[in-house]
Amino acid sequence: YQGTFERLIDPANTSQNAAIALKNGVPVGLVHYIVHPHNWKLEDVVYLQDLYTDESARGAGVGRALIEYVYAFGDQNGTPGVYWLTQDFNAEARMLYDRIATLTPFIRYNS
Repeated sequence: YQGTFERLIDPANTSQNAAIALKNGVPVGLVHYIVHPHNWKLEDVVYLQDLYTDESARGAGVGRALIEYVYAFGDQNGTPGVYWLTQDFNAEARMLYDRIATLTPFIRYNS
């Protein structure tokens, strides 16, 4: 974790980024995202790697606000393509994702 957060807050590392959502000065959400080249697009794309909303703030628009923050980041930086993965059983989050993004038919493999 230490190494990850060091990279996320390092101003010289522009490919890995993070944002925190605050409610009354208390962190209630976190998103981190990676900018990388894409073989089939001229511009880079943004991979939203992780999104977390504290249980006390779920359903209050925190997750949506963090995703929209990443969308705005992409637009401002010429990397408007944003994508992410989620677990098929993550029903609560997928209700949000289905409203603000397009589900693709891709299946992920790991080795």
